[in-house]
Amino acid sequence: MSAEIVKNLVLAGVGNVCLMDDAIAQEQDLGSQFLIPAECVGKMSRAEASIKSLQELNPKASIRCEKGEERILDEALLKQFDLVCVSDGAPNMQKQVNEICRKNKIKFFSVNSHGFFACFFLDLNEHDYYVEKKEGDTQKTTTEQFQLRYPSMEQAMSTSWSKLTKGKAQVNKLFYALQLLHAMQERAGSSSAPVENAEEVHLVRDELCKRHSLSASCFEDDLFRKLAMQVNLHVSMVCSIVGGMAADHMVKALTGKEKPLRNYFIYDGRDGSGIVLDLGASEDDT
Repeated sequence: MSAEIVKNLVLAGVGNVCLMDDAIAQEQDLGSQFLIPAECVGKMSRAEASIKSLQELNPKASIRCEKGEERILDEALLKQFDLVCVSDGAPNMQKQVNEICRKNKIKFFSVNSHGFFACFFLDLNEHDYYVEKKEGDTQKTTTEQFQLRYPSMEQAMSTSWSKLTKGKAQVNKLFYALQLLHAMQERAGSSSAPVENAEEVHLVRDELCKRHSLSASCFEDDLFRKLAMQVNLHVSMVCSIVGGMAADHMVKALTGKEKPLRNYFIYDGRDGSGIVLDLGASEDDT
């Protein structure tokens, strides 16, 4: 999904872009990483291989890459940027990057692609945005300023999920499946999850139910198995839709024009449905 996001950002006119992906380009990457030329396979990292294609899309943009993926937790490096996006990272790492970004008032996005399922989270801290409105039937417009306050990823994911259903329609069960998957990943300390052990999966599920005052019926075993089988796989159609949407909200975050969503989006490619959840919001939030 990262290829779709960065393509859209460059086409939108974002002038400075830095990529970080040390993995050597492989033949199987050509299916989803369309920015990588075939002649670069086996010769350089996916980040390095993508630069030429991106530069052709926007010759005026400054596009570079940083080596050493462990530097994603380097505060001095992250302070160079206005926005940081982590793609398919381990949940623990995502939270660490988010805390660094939040401390330094850097806008933060995390995106996860799991085959026909995908999601993204954003933390813009205290975000000011502007909306232009026309006055009646005249051509005159007025500009109104608003502010949205965002919780950190740790705060958002720790909020009681039972609050999401109060006075609202039932939360899509894909949300619960994703949280179970991410809990398994966090337990393993990896972006992959050892989900073959049904007993361990049910143990983590029961812990989540207790923590969030939910019934085990919120978690569908069949849906979770389908999700777990597609961890970190990339389906072009899903990446195009969700990557484009994530990039659109990144542009909104960077420009302050129009209202970005708050703060978690889930996409189900089986039926093309999406849902926005406001996780960790307080009654004082605007």
